[in-house]
Order: sequence, then C-alpha cells, then structure tokens
Amino acid sequence: MRVVLCLLLCASTALAAPVINFGADTLKFGFISVGGNHIRLLDVSNSGNEALIVNTVLFQDTVFSILNPSIPDTIPPGQHHQYRFHFRPTEISSYDGQFSFYSNDPVRPTATLPIEAAGTMVFMPGEIIWSYQGPENVVSCTAVDDVNGDGIQDVVAESFDAGVTTDNLLCVSGSGNGEGELIWSARPLGGPSNSGGYGDECLIAIEDLNHNGTRDLILGTAWGSRTIFAIEGATGETIWSYDTYQNLPSGWVYSVASMGDLNGDSIPEVLAGVGSDANAGILLNGANGAMIWRHQVADAVFSVSRVSDINYDNIPEAVLGAGDNDDKVYLYSGVELDTSLIWSYDANASIMSVAGIPDANGDAYGDVIAGSWGNGNLVFALSGYSRDRFGDTLWTAPAGGPVMKVVVSPDLNGDWFSDVLVASWGNYALALSGHDGSTLWTYPMGDDVWAVYWANDVTGDGVCEAIAGAFTGAVALINGADGQEIWTCNTDSKIFTVRPIGDVNGDGVPDIIAGQQFLNNTGGKLFVISGGTVGSSGIGDDNDAIIPENHLLLSNYPNPFNARTIISYDLPKSADVKLELFNLLGQRVDVLYEGRQEAGRHNVSYDTGNSKLSSGVYYCRLSAGDVVSTIKMTILK
Repeated sequence: MRVVLCLLLCASTALAAPVINFGADTLKFGFISVGGNHIRLLDVSNSGNEALIVNTVLFQDTVFSILNPSIPDTIPPGQHHQYRFHFRPTEISSYDGQFSFYSNDPVRPTATLPIEAAGTMVFMPGEIIWSYQGPENVVSCTAVDDVNGDGIQDVVAESFDAGVTTDNLLCVSGSGNGEGELIWSARPLGGPSNSGGYGDECLIAIEDLNHNGTRDLILGTAWGSRTIFAIEGATGETIWSYDTYQNLPSGWVYSVASMGDLNGDSIPEVLAGVGSDANAGILLNGANGAMIWRHQVADAVFSVSRVSDINYDNIPEAVLGAGDNDDKVYLYSGVELDTSLIWSYDANASIMSVAGIPDANGDAYGDVIAGSWGNGNLVFALSGYSRDRFGDTLWTAPAGGPVMKVVVSPDLNGDWFSDVLVASWGNYALALSGHDGSTLWTYPMGDDVWAVYWANDVTGDGVCEAIAGAFTGAVALINGADGQEIWTCNTDSKIFTVRPIGDVNGDGVPDIIAGQQFLNNTGGKLFVISGGTVGSSGIGDDNDAIIPENHLLLSNYPNPFNARTIISYDLPKSADVKLELFNLLGQRVDVLYEGRQEAGRHNVSYDTGNSKLSSGVYYCRLSAGDVVSTIKMTILK
C-alpha cells in the first residue's frame, strides 16, 4: 500500500506544471492603412495546475506591440488573461509571421502563434477600398459581426435577378484591398425555383437565432422561391425557412424586419411583408420559423417595420405598407388578439416604404413614417395612438417624386426628436423634421435616388451623417446637419443599396457599404468606400494616440439601434467602472455594468429585448475612477 501511495504522489508531483494555450489558431489583423492601427485581443490561458509565467513576447517586426498586460505576466492555474496587441503598418506590405511566447511551460517553453497582417494604401474620403463582383444586382447589403476572426466587421449582400443559377447570398470580409475576399456564399433552397431577393428591404442582420454566439440573417426571396429564410451568420447555412408555397397563398417577400423578442425566449421574432397573391403581413417565431399570425390585406405588402407599444401590453406593434390596389398603412398588434388591427390609414397611393419612429408628437407613443408613390408623392407621419381605427395624420410633406425609401435617423436639427431621411425619384435625397415634417435640407443627385441611410458622425459635430445612392452611379456622404456634400464616389452603374459600417481599414473613420445594378455586363458590384472627410482620418504619427490618458473613447455601434448595441471604451488603467443609462429628464433608467476592470479595451452588449425602455434618446454615462464620459444613444423599437 505504501508503495502504491508513493507512486501516486510521485505521479502527481510529476504532472504539476503550467500549460500555455491560446484562444485562436491564428491571430488576424486584416488589411490596415499605412499609419493606421488595429488592436486585436487574444485569450492566453493556463490549463495546468501551477502558475504560468509569460516572461517575454517577441514580435518579428516593430509594427507590432503589446499594450497589456505588463510582461512578465503570471496566470494562475485554470485562468486566462486577455492580451491586447497593436498593429500599425509602416508600408504597403504583408506582415504575416508569428508571435513567440516564452514561458515556464516545460513542454512548450517557446510557444508560437501564427499571425496574418497587411499594410495597405491610405484611402482618401470617398475612395473605394474594395469591390466584389456579384452574380447580378446587389439589391441589399448589411454590416455583420466579425465572421472571419480578424476583429473587423464583415458584409453580407444579396445579389440576384431572374435567371441567376449561382449562389446569390454573399458574405465578404470587411477588411480588403482592391478586391473583396469571399468568406462564404449560399443559395438558400425554397419554392420551386430557388431564386433570390428583390429590393433593399429583403435582407437584415438579426440577433442570434440559434444561441451559438453569432448574429444571424433574415432573407426574403421573390420570383419562384417566395420564402423567408433564417440564415446562420457564420456559415450561410439555413436555420429554418417559411415557404409561402407550402403555406398558400404564396407571394414575393418584399420586406423583412425584426420585432424583438415577443415570447420571452431571448430570440427575436420576424416580421415579413408578402406580395401578390399572398397580400399579407406575417409574423414568425424567430426560433423555428413557425407562424404566429398572418394578416391579409387587399394587395401587396411592400414594406414592414416595428413600432413601439401602443396598446399597453408591453409588446411592440407591426406596421405594414400596402400598394397597387390597396394603398393603405396598417398598424397591427404585435400579438394575436381578437382586435389585432389597431388602425388603418388610406393614403390614396401605393406605400413603398414604412418605418417606426420614436415619439414624434410628444404623446409618449411610437409613431409611423410612410412614403407614397403617386397622389402628390408624399411622406406621411401617422400617430401610433389613434382616436379611431382610421389613423391620424401628424404631418405630410411633398417628396418631389415617388418615395423609394424612408429611414428614421437620429436627431439632425437639435430638437431632440428623431428625423427622417428620404430617397426620392425627384432626383434628390432629403431630410425632414420628424416632429413637424419641415424640410431640413435637400441634396440633388441628378437622377432617381433609390437608396438612403444614416451614417456615423465623421465631422465631429455630434450629428450623424446621411448616405445616398442614385441612378447616376453616385454614392454621396452628406453632412447630416446642413445637407452639404462631404464627398461623392462615382461608380459605373445604378446604386440600389447603401449602409454604414464601422472602420474597416484602421484609419479611425467609419466607412460605407454600397451595392449596384448589373446591366449589360456592367456593375453588379458590392463596395466598401472609405468614409470620413478631409482631416477626419485617425491616422497620425503619435504611436501612443490609441492609448487614452485622460479620456475613455466611449462609443456604441450601431446607433440608433432597435435590438442590440455594443458599447465600447478604453481604460487607461484599472478602475472601478460604472456604466449607466439616463433618460432626457436625467433619471437613471438602467445600470449596464458595475465593477472593477483592468486597463484596455472593453465591450458591453446592451440588449433592449429584456428592457422595458421605449423608443427615444438616452444618455449613456461611463464613470471610471475620476474620469467621466457621456454619449447619446437612440433606441428605435
């Protein structure tokens, strides 16, 4: 017995050792502009049963450095530390290689980690960073979370027109140089002909549907497919589908939207607008695609959106915009009730685009924006709360031509109300006051404007900018405060879709996505365009500029948001941190984080699905030691 015990003790002693492990097989930094910078996080863990001491980390080039933790670093058994690495390329070149970690791990005293990094040219504002050739029209695009692990947002686009037989749904790396790099492509199977989507509202990014840690996608298809797909964001695989041929009558799916979590399972439900012959708005369970309700109207539903709770059940409502032979706006209860129709409004013209807007008239209810084709080509603001079942008009505004798209933006004119961006066939984009419909500015583009969206502030005035795309092939970044041109990027085909994206090339400025028509073997490309204005680039000579000393670099993306936003900040040193949310009256409405945090970059995810906050403007305040930073955030439900 004593011999066995001795052997066991000897074996136990022999096994006692630190073991180094990395949280990634390869650390990717992407294509970064010369003089710009990118920070990557890496988990270094100790799976052994003695303390791991990382004595040295060596790099093959001085363009790399470690920001934290301090070296040597001691990691207790069973724990991990987050390492923060900085890449600042000095020339247009590949910097692929490896990092070497020297530690007291007896098996791997020198552990190497492959890295992929590249320096690329410095792009001027409005210059194309990369393009990717789609099989046909790029009708819709969206920024998504980092899919390929380089720490930079990626892009998904729908590229289809009748007759396409190749994959139509494309996921392309946000980081690129000249030509985009395809991450995955898919051709979701539905209906008799497996076709693709139609129109700028057929594709959205949505919160994680299958609880595997990645955001997902919703795609609505037209032609022979006529199906609503839930798509895995990481791979392009279909999670579930709702085929209108299997749930007759069938119809083209023109528009999809997230309704947020309605049934308490932490998964958002999906709203879709379906055309002839279905003529319906359909609400689907986000977890499995099962139909929750289907409301028939008189003709095609071209656009759908979510509106804040109107009927006191703490559930958002659904707005449908119908056209052709219907010409109405419908507001339905988000849950199935005997009196599910709250009101309908007769616009006397086809409604091509609708959007929910936070309280536009000060009555504490969410309201509705709609744009029409014909009969004056008007933009309507409709009260969410109506005295009867016919809807009440808050204001109307002429758009100069048929309205292709309306988008609710954060406050542009400083009156604390959200405002409205409009894409008009009157050959211009325009901004309207969300409160009274007055014209804030117009931006002429020389041909039909089909695409408009808000963009992140690049002028430093605290007001978001606007993006517009026209049939001239031009994409314009417009000053949101005064409508003046920041830049124009001219392409070779009609622009169908535009969206914002975060900084993809490390110059410190958020960028722009655009997609165009494919006609006569020209166009059909997906673009990422350098954002910013002259002098707005974050590129400089100060290597310490990215390490804050007296400010916290507090930001959130996206903003505005309707389901989730990521709040990011840098701590110059370890501190007791409190992240709080306040309403416009200065009342604290939520505490998002409170506790001790180490120096470095931190991200806090805020999900409105578990919150009772209504649409509107809020202040997010970060307190870290004796330093305080505040930003304004807009929730759109």
